[in-house]
This record gives sequence, structure tokens and C-alpha cells, in this order.
Amino acid sequence: MMWRLILVVLMGLSNFLVAEETDLKKILSEKNITIIVMRHGEAMHNLDQLMTSSLSPGISLTKSGIEQIESTAQSLKGIRIDHVFVSPVYRTLQTAQLLCQSLGISPTNIEVEPLLKEQYFGVCEGKTLQEYRQIFSKSEDVFLGSAEGGESGVSLHERTMLCIESIAKRFNNQTILLITHGYNSCHINYCLTGSYASSLKPASTITYSP
Repeated sequence: MMWRLILVVLMGLSNFLVAEETDLKKILSEKNITIIVMRHGEAMHNLDQLMTSSLSPGISLTKSGIEQIESTAQSLKGIRIDHVFVSPVYRTLQTAQLLCQSLGISPTNIEVEPLLKEQYFGVCEGKTLQEYRQIFSKSEDVFLGSAEGGESGVSLHERTMLCIESIAKRFNNQTILLITHGYNSCHINYCLTGSYASSLKPASTITYSP
């Protein structure tokens, strides 16, 4: 998958990141904030490896994706989740609705967060993974650059930091669930651990405790 390619690039370019991850981790620990990150369930575009940040309901969860979410909900039962932030992309909104209904999380505790949305791929929106790779002459451009009119990995990292910082300012002694996308999960991991990890699989989760 593309995210594995990008992961290799990111690991070699961490010096380009200027955010103070160490201070952020310290604040989250001092405020006793646990963060659970979840990737959306499998969606139609995943089947054809298409690049899209579209908010359109046309890119919805597959039957398998819905089943994945049901399984994840079972694994989260018994865990107190105080607040949910979800990307405005349709597949993540679907995921949040199904998961929160299963877990009995009140809609008043669910908030759409634009900072968690999928990376925008510009002229490559709707293109295949192979077509997207072909526009970059150097591997590092996958992270530093972008498709024409699109968003760079640097920009995505910056807004990811803003999202985590906002959570750190707003909450104390709570568990926060973030429902987002694969590449976003890599950046969240960097913000919370100082290193990159492989993209989460559809509907899987990872927990960051104080």
C-alpha cells in the first residue's frame, strides 16, 4: 500500500518536523488523557486502491468494512470513552455512527473534526495508487511535496499536531477516541511517540495511555 512507501520516506525525513512532540506527550501525561486512534472500516475506494479525500456518500463502507467495525466495537466494550472526534469524510462518519451506536456513546459526545480529514490529493483525486506514485521523481517528494493542487505530508503533520494540541488544552482525566484515516494514523503516532509506525489496518485501533 502507498502508506508503507510513505512510511519509509517519513522515517528518513523526521528532521523536517519542527513540532515539539516531547512537550505534547508530557502535557497529555500530566493531564491524564488517553487517546484511542481508529481507522475507518474498509471502504469502496480501498478495493481499487484509489486516492480520494472526497466527502461524498458515494465512497461508503463495504459489507466487510461494516463487519470490521462491529468486531472493533466488541473489543472496545467495557472501555470508557468520554469524547469522540471524527474526520468529516463520509466513510469515517459512517464508522463513527456504527461504532458509537454499538457502544452506546451519546451523539452529544461526538464531534466532527476537520483536522482529522484525509490528505487532499489534488489532481490525483480519484487516481490509482500507481498513478499517484508516478508523479514524484524523488521518494522524499511523497512527503515534502504534493500532487498539483494537493496537500503535502508536511501540511498534514502540522494539522495533526494542532488537533492533538487542542485535545490537550480541552480535556483532563478523559479517554478520547479519534476516528480517522491510515496516513493520519502514522502522523498521530509520531506526535504521541516521536516515531512513525505502519498505517492502521481498516477498523483497527491503537491506544496511547499517559
